[in-house]
Amino acid sequence: MDKPRRDPPIGEARHQALLQGATVHPYRTFANGSSLKAYCYGIRENSSAQRSGIIFFHSGMWDAGHASQFVPQCLHFASRDCFTMTVEYRLSSRGGSPVDAINDAQTAVLWLKMNAHYFGVDPDKIVAAGGAAGAYLALDSALLPEGPSNGALDCRPAALGAFSGLY
Repeated sequence: MDKPRRDPPIGEARHQALLQGATVHPYRTFANGSSLKAYCYGIRENSSAQRSGIIFFHSGMWDAGHASQFVPQCLHFASRDCFTMTVEYRLSSRGGSPVDAINDAQTAVLWLKMNAHYFGVDPDKIVAAGGAAGAYLALDSALLPEGPSNGALDCRPAALGAFSGLY
């Protein structure tokens, strides 16, 4: 007997299905209790290894898009012993602005640097990457002089990967 055909999920169900294998960490929490999430892959908790880490920022013109966009790339690099994460950031369709998104990107890089020991990542080997608006966020995290800092660490990545980035 033939198995019934299963259509792949679409829309929000597809996004959720793609993110299922991730370990989720809130990297930014707001006063109202809401948070922005980092979807992490290739975790080796409390490892002494000092490997690279890559943060991916999705496209969407600061208005739309979803953190699931770069899951295939996260899985690819995680399979090659790299820590990867794809993050949510504030979008204008949900009351955010491009300036909020830039601040969220800088905060995500700083959060990874501050937690690098937990993930077995060298804080000096963090790459920020993204597509379109996400590429702009990666570039801003590296190039803007102001941004969050904890005193010893700042929000600048060591390298960039920009896909269709306008600057």
